[in-house]
Amino acid sequence: MHPRPCRSRRPRLHAPRCPVQAARLAQITAEVLAGERAPDQVAGLVAPRAYALLRRRVGAYRCRNRPRVRSAWLRPAGPGVAELGAVVEVGARRRALAIRVADHPGGWLCTHIEGDFGRC
Repeated sequence: MHPRPCRSRRPRLHAPRCPVQAARLAQITAEVLAGERAPDQVAGLVAPRAYALLRRRVGAYRCRNRPRVRSAWLRPAGPGVAELGAVVEVGARRRALAIRVADHPGGWLCTHIEGDFGRC
């Protein structure tokens, strides 16, 4: 089964699901956590507190293999807020990643990130 693409480039929180963009945001975050993407590249998508956490966790998913999102889902968590969950393959392990996003005038804004941040 192939995910249905969203109509706009900007994820819309009132849409029930947008798997393509949810998976893309999870992939970008996993790449930062693996140290393959600079945190500065996502600074405009992440609130200051979540950005500080992300910067502290750079390298948490570091492995010989590039991280790969195996599945991602998006669930509304309230008006203007959604939670994105993902399973990320890092080497031989599968890791959990959770991202809270809020509606923002410029698009989505990541407000919180959680995961199992141990080393592989």
